[in-house]
This record gives sequence, C-alpha cells and structure tokens, in this order.
Amino acid sequence: MPWDIPRAARLIPASSVRRVALGYVSPFTSNGNGNGHKSGPGNSLPKNGRYFLCVAGAGPDGAIVNGVDPQLKKKTGILAYWAEGMRQLFSYGFPEMKISSGADERTATTVIIGRTVNYGGPFKITTGANLFEDSFEVLTNSMKSRLGYASCLPALWLGKLRTLDGISAWKTTEVVCQAAGPQPAFAQVDGEPVGQLPLVFRVVPNALSLVVPATSAN
Repeated sequence: MPWDIPRAARLIPASSVRRVALGYVSPFTSNGNGNGHKSGPGNSLPKNGRYFLCVAGAGPDGAIVNGVDPQLKKKTGILAYWAEGMRQLFSYGFPEMKISSGADERTATTVIIGRTVNYGGPFKITTGANLFEDSFEVLTNSMKSRLGYASCLPALWLGKLRTLDGISAWKTTEVVCQAAGPQPAFAQVDGEPVGQLPLVFRVVPNALSLVVPATSAN
C-alpha cells in the first residue's frame, strides 16, 4: 500500500474483505513446576490481555516504549520515543529473557514477535511473517553489548540481519517470555506499553476483517 493516505484510500473500491488472525498478549502465570497455561482448543483467552495486529517486542524496544513520558508523547509525538531511546542508550542493562515456544527454549536479550514484515515503519525485521497466516515469526537476539547491537543497524538496513551471530528466527503460534534473572524486562505491542514480563503471546485465528487491496501479493 502507498504511504500517501489519499492514494491508499483510492484502492478501497477494488479491495476485498479478508479475515486475518490477531496476536494476543496476557500475563503468564507459572503453575509452580515451570509450566503455565497453554492455549489450545477449548481454552478461552484471559480477560486481562490485549490484542495486537502487527508486532510485539520485549527488550530494548519494550524499555523505550514503557519509559516514554505520556505528556511528552502528547506534545511531541514520535520525538518522545527518540528522546527515551537516547536515554536508554546509556542506561539499558540488556537483561536476559527466557523465550519458550513449544519444546524449544532459548535465552535472548531481545525478542520480536511479528505478524507483519515491517517494524516501526520502513524497518523489516520479521521478514518471514505473513498477515494472512495463522502464525507469528519470532526473531531473537542474544547479544549483550551496545557495540553488538550497534553492529545490527547496518545489517538491518542492508537486509542481512539474519547473517549475524546471535540472531535466530522461527515460526510458531505461541511464545512465552520471562525474565531470566533479577532484572525486569518490559514489552510493547504495536508501539504501546504492556508492562513487565512474564507474558504469553498467542495467535488468535479468524479474529478480524480487513479490507485488502487487490494488488496485495498474498
């Protein structure tokens, strides 16, 4: 779709309605032996959760979104995120998180949970995600230093992020994120704060009707 709103609006008459899945995030509660509630047939969604359409994340982006001053955001818009990002650049401690998906478990300092390819506008991180599939693409980064994260920026611009050591990606329908140590870790969905881990992210199939341009590739 074009970024220009009037041009995008002109695509509506020739568009069609399609049903898509949504993401759903809610608190994760362990039952005492390291396991917790798992979604599946017959399991209703917790009422204290939140739907999201595009992307979720925990780690540096979660810290930035949860740390933004609401009043500054109201006055300056996206500049508030840049201001908080500069503050986090010098203070963020890269706490490790335990990322669990089915039988797979790994440790990371960042996790991106994508329903779409784009992240924050033109950036493309979860490039294997597809809005018309009932799944997430999950990408984790296990780097622990500012220098390591700085090396990700040119790779991201060049589309070579996945060639770096410490980067993993896979598809799933559910992922549990928990702090791996005493330091708290925070999460965001679609650029809005959802608080502190532990959280569970689930795919909810057939959740929303979208008007989709006829030129859509999928």
